[in-house]
Amino acid sequence: MRRRTFLSLIGGAAAVVAAGLGAQQAGADVAELRLGLGRRVAFISDLHLHGVRRLDLPPYDLLLIGGDTYDEKTPSLDVVVETLGRLPGPKVAVLGNHEHWSRRKFPLRQVVKALEDAGVHVLADDWVQLGGLRIYGLDWREDPRSYPAAADADARRLPGGAAGGLPRGAHPRRTVVPTA
Repeated sequence: MRRRTFLSLIGGAAAVVAAGLGAQQAGADVAELRLGLGRRVAFISDLHLHGVRRLDLPPYDLLLIGGDTYDEKTPSLDVVVETLGRLPGPKVAVLGNHEHWSRRKFPLRQVVKALEDAGVHVLADDWVQLGGLRIYGLDWREDPRSYPAAADADARRLPGGAAGGLPRGAHPRRTVVPTA
């Protein structure tokens, strides 16, 4: 599959999630993507956990978590650890605006440790290679104008350089790029 085709599929899936057309299961928006990669990838975000929940997700080989797993109303990070720890791995996440906005209550260092305790690999302007997939995660920023520099710096590590950073319309914290 060509990178342009793959990124178009990801952009379309992000639009489906943004439009709220994913299946509603236990308060989690689920988007099923058929990418022809031989793996089942599930994407969840905006859980805003206020108590331990059982998430009924379709079978997957990789779970991507797009941030906002909790907010300022979450009683403790134990809720996050218990909820996400029940899910099979591998799991990869980025932090969203609510994690950053709640950092007075839950310092980000503690948040990352809690997510790691739940078996989640946290990406902050970094990438991880899982099987044949290279997964990029950019950390949330208050000012969206600061994304291009981070995206361009990260894109230099893409196969072939991918000059110009993320494709037009791609959400900076929810972009997955396969390796060739």
